[in-house]
Amino acid sequence: MAVNDSVTPAMGLPVSRAGLWLDRGVPVVLGLVTFGLVLLASQTVFPYLSNNHDEGVYLFHARMLEQGKFWVEPPAHSEFFNAWFLINDGDKLYPKYVPVFPAVLAAADMLFKDMRAALALIGAGTVVAFYFVAREMYR
Repeated sequence: MAVNDSVTPAMGLPVSRAGLWLDRGVPVVLGLVTFGLVLLASQTVFPYLSNNHDEGVYLFHARMLEQGKFWVEPPAHSEFFNAWFLINDGDKLYPKYVPVFPAVLAAADMLFKDMRAALALIGAGTVVAFYFVAREMYR
């Protein structure tokens, strides 16, 4: 075994520097490139959000969570003007969705000052996870 080689813990086989690059460098580069591309696409292709009506509810829910609220008081005469995907029980107005994804959006907004960062992190994480699954499948 040469000085530049190392041994994989799982198999006990020598690995070259190129093998270490595939193990460590490629997922990092893939994650960073994906993060940048998702941010770029979300800001240029969808600057005013997508055509999905759920998106506004998720953003509203995230803003509520940032303020520490799970519901808000309904506005006056709200029984005549119901919003989509919101539940109005007379005393409380709240989204019909579970708060997991809105909490991720709220955390991204608090950490990065932009909710789109959550989309980029999810996209990058998905690509890196897929890389590791594919590497295991075709080893």
